[in-house]
Amino acid sequence: MVALKKSRAEPSNGEAIELIGSNDRIYRSWRYLPLLLNYFETFLVVAECGSVSKAAHILHRSQPAISERLQRLTELVGEPLYYGVGRGVRLTAAGEAYLAPARRLRDLKREWSDMVQRRRQLQEGVLKIAATNTVANYFLPQYLVRFRQDYPEVELQLRGGITDWSQYSLLDWDLFFLEEGTPMTGLPPHYAASPWLEDEILAIFPRGHAFAEKPNLDLLTRPLNI
Repeated sequence: MVALKKSRAEPSNGEAIELIGSNDRIYRSWRYLPLLLNYFETFLVVAECGSVSKAAHILHRSQPAISERLQRLTELVGEPLYYGVGRGVRLTAAGEAYLAPARRLRDLKREWSDMVQRRRQLQEGVLKIAATNTVANYFLPQYLVRFRQDYPEVELQLRGGITDWSQYSLLDWDLFFLEEGTPMTGLPPHYAASPWLEDEILAIFPRGHAFAEKPNLDLLTRPLNI
């Protein structure tokens, strides 16, 4: 029996924002999204504590690093977000306008991080499994019962009757369980095939039957009356 498992793959491209120099030069790449979120998070901490030095202490960054992030964010939005007052800062009207969206971004970032953590620890999510009837009916149930006991928050979806993985969209399933002899040609690169269990088929005959006296008999070459 063979198990097809979906592997994790990093996206080859996507959309995020990188600020380069001025607000009319915006480039897109996944790897710069955390940087942009850091700009808004820095702005929010400075706004809430009213001081660059206090924000630097909270964020464990130097004051020049905090000031640079604020400057880059100011260049991105195209208008001043704050001005200095004594040793602190005060938001401009534009800064006040961006305060609520910055808080929503922080909440979304926390929600995203919490979700990633819960899914990695199998505290939530859906596990979709497709298998042949034999595997689904006779081999998987004991493992699924144990999985349900260990991870009750994960939803299990099982589909039996699979005979050829190529007839299904692999992206819709996390695991395929197939029996020996199923062709594996053309398997997408984000899946890996690995042996799971070995099984044997036993022929049972009445005591004294002619076939029972021949342990090396190849039944596939003999006619059988059913």
